[in-house]
Amino acid sequence: MPGQGKGVRAITTVNVQSPGPQRLGNLPPVTVPAENPQSSLKILLGKQLYFDTRLSKDNTISCATCHDPAKGWSDAGPTSTGINGQKGGRRSPPVSNSAYAPLQFWDGRAQSLEEQAKGPVQNPIEMGNTHEAMLRSVQDIPGYVAEFEQVFGTSKVTVDMVAQAIAAFERTVVTTDSPFDRYVRGDEDALTREEKKGLEIFNGKGHCTACHRGDISATGVFITWVFRLLTLQILMQAAMRLPKIQPIWARLRPQPFGMWHKERPICIMGRKKHWKML
Repeated sequence: MPGQGKGVRAITTVNVQSPGPQRLGNLPPVTVPAENPQSSLKILLGKQLYFDTRLSKDNTISCATCHDPAKGWSDAGPTSTGINGQKGGRRSPPVSNSAYAPLQFWDGRAQSLEEQAKGPVQNPIEMGNTHEAMLRSVQDIPGYVAEFEQVFGTSKVTVDMVAQAIAAFERTVVTTDSPFDRYVRGDEDALTREEKKGLEIFNGKGHCTACHRGDISATGVFITWVFRLLTLQILMQAAMRLPKIQPIWARLRPQPFGMWHKERPICIMGRKKHWKML
């Protein structure tokens, strides 16, 4: 492999207190909680549960329904579809590399993969089941009973045991061989010329690494000012309907991507620039 053996590439190193850029690198080993150690049997059990639709109320929805390996461990639609065709409010976040996230769900309401795994089962839009009914279904399957006893030392299945097994499997869903990973390891040919230019912008004047930095290209921090900006956007959308505001809004409204070839400025990081200056 070209470049093999050259060591890990230092994509960029800049003062970490700077708004950007920051160092990007390969993924470190996954941290496993002491209360839920990994084992090959537990991972296998978790994988079976992850793909099993019998955890849902009507045997139609599994974890993989919304976190599909064929779709980047996420979903294809703008929002995910649960039991009885119900539409959720968001697209499912990808399971891949979620083991590195300090918080789970888009809003961070779960503090671990174990806690997250308990939620969808009893969500009325997702799996539409109850924990009690799900446990009865699992307990009625002799193969599961034998596996739980082998993994956990007891045949009485609990919600925590189901969640721990699923979380153990999810900690193995790690992307380590993407073109970027290979490039960081020293393979000069892993990225195209255009992709290398994009990485240069990502790390440099694009200031993308102000938020997307480190080994997982994310800080894991929820930025409250983003929600403030969204609130401001909603207010502006309401204001633009006022007759006196419409002429002003027409000059301020961002143009679609298809208009970027025109000689009109766009707003990047609060500054007016032409798209060719990026």
